[in-house]
Parts: sequence; C-alpha cells; structure tokens
Amino acid sequence: MYGKYFSCTFSGSMVGAGPDVFAIWGYIIANAIKSRVELNPTIIAVLIGMSVERVEAVIKYLESPDLKSRSKEHDGRRIIREGEYQYFIPTHEHYRRMVNNDELREYNRTKQAERRAKLKAERGKTIEPNAPATPATPPVQVSETPTSSPSLHPPKSPPAPESKSPSPVETSSSSKLDALQKAEQKSDFPGIPALVRQIKDCRPEFRILSDMAVENYLKYYDHVIQVAAVRDFVRDMTNALSVPNVPLKILDGYLRQEKKNVDAAAGIESEGHRAEKAKKEFKETINVPKI
Repeated sequence: MYGKYFSCTFSGSMVGAGPDVFAIWGYIIANAIKSRVELNPTIIAVLIGMSVERVEAVIKYLESPDLKSRSKEHDGRRIIREGEYQYFIPTHEHYRRMVNNDELREYNRTKQAERRAKLKAERGKTIEPNAPATPATPPVQVSETPTSSPSLHPPKSPPAPESKSPSPVETSSSSKLDALQKAEQKSDFPGIPALVRQIKDCRPEFRILSDMAVENYLKYYDHVIQVAAVRDFVRDMTNALSVPNVPLKILDGYLRQEKKNVDAAAGIESEGHRAEKAKKEFKETINVPKI
C-alpha cells in the first residue's frame, strides 16, 4: 500500500505544525483506502516511535477546523471521525483524481510520440510509384557493307569475376550498420536525452534511475551503437518476466556487444581478437619440431 505526497503539503496552512503532525499525516496518506483510514493511537505510537498522548494530540489537531486551509470543505478539517478508529479524509478523492489526470496526460503524450515515430518510419519505407523502368537492350544491327561479313551472334561479354558470398552473419551486420548510418544521416536518430527516457519508461522500476548515470554509460559509444543497443535493451527488458538487479550493467553489456557487431561489419578487429591472433602466431613460431 502506498500514497503520493504532494509538495504543497509543506507550504500550506500546516507550516510550522511540527514533525509529529507531518509524520502522522504521511501515515494517513500511505494507508488511506477510498478516502477512509484507520487510526489506532496505540499502533501508530509503536510504529512511528512516539507516545500515545502525542498521537492523540495530533489526531485532535487534524480533526479541528482550519480556516486557512486551501480546502474549505468541512471547515478545513483534514479528517472526520466516523467510528472508534475509522476516519474520513475529505480531500483524498480530489488529490487522487489529480494524480490520475497527470498520469493520463503523460500516457497520452507517450502514445502520441510513439505513433508519430511509427508513421515517420513507415513513410521512410514507402517506394516511389513513378520509378524509372530498366531500359531494354537495343537490338544487334547487321552491317550491309560487302567487305565485312555480318556477325550473326553478338560478342560475348567477359565473365564477371567470382565474388565470395558473405556469410549470413556478415550480411545481417553489414545491412544493419548501413541502415543505422543512413538513418543517422537523415537526422532520424533520437538524442541521448530521448534514449534515456526510452530506458526509464520501458519498465516502471527503471524510473528511479538517475539520468546522469544512464548518460555516463551511453556517452562513450558512437551514436549508431547507442541507438541499436538501447533499442534491443528496451525490447528485451519490456518482455522480461523479472526485474534485473543491475539494469545499467546489463545495458553496458548490450553496448559492448553492439560495438563488436559494428566493428565486425566494418572489418575492424577488436582488441581481444587481435590479442588472440598474436598469441596464436607466437605459439606457432616457438613450436618448432625437434630433430
């Protein structure tokens, strides 16, 4: 069970009321259900660490009218007794709806941004209908001069040099790299702040991550690598059944793997691969057969 504590609580008519009032008011917000809460002074005194008399004094203060309160309903009373321990909170439903409206607006903004990105991607894949057709091969003309005999067959073109077909891994990595580079040239790539928002919005548990901490993991890689790694990370984390304990370490693994893929597509050997290659060559030089 939880509740949301608004910052205006500390700037309203409760200013200077003391730590006891704010502690018990936080307890009320956290335990309220449908604008009702149960306040047993003995239990609250044990949980918060204060005497029963102080708890009862705070409850009496919250029951009293407050002419300076922002809410004029029930003369500004914050709680109204309904039973031995049950109390009604007049302003609870008002602030609960306010939170839902804020979340609804944020949800609508996110969905509109996703829809615009999807439409933009679809427009980029549209093929132009008036593309020029491939010109037909002109017919072979036979010379009518008597001095040279006409050629009945066109000259054979020299055979094209055989090219080594790339492996499926190389093809996918190369095409992936080309697509990312073309998108970057068109300025379709989101910036680092947008990538940070994608990471924090993919799971509710990630919203507590610091923007600066996420940026520190991203800023050491090229933008092509950042976008591809964040896309794969967000996809896998969204579909994950459990929340990882170290999401930023997992993000770093995605970034490293994407860098390897990009380097492989560009024909760049990684440091680890070069070290293994040098180690193998060294072993071959010292493994001389004995005579």
